[in-house]
Amino acid sequence: AATSAPAAGREAAIRLTPGAPPASPALVAELETLDRRLFDAVFGCDIPALAALVAEDVEFLHDKGGLTAGAREFVAPIPEGCARQASGEN
Repeated sequence: AATSAPAAGREAAIRLTPGAPPASPALVAELETLDRRLFDAVFGCDIPALAALVAEDVEFLHDKGGLTAGAREFVAPIPEGCARQASGEN
């Protein structure tokens, strides 16, 4: 069955396992907090904070760069991106 996007002003349910009941409000709040911390660390170029947030076996799928597997591989290119951002190149 096809699913549609949530109506304007409404959030989509978070389902961690297909067919599972929706996540609890507490879990959703925790995920939102951790998500914000992760992106703040990446875009704020806070490499120590980023490294502390990702597990050794992290897998990240980027729409342009594809799959990155492992914490070291995930964190390693961030300083270069920060330098490009600081120089105005990026």
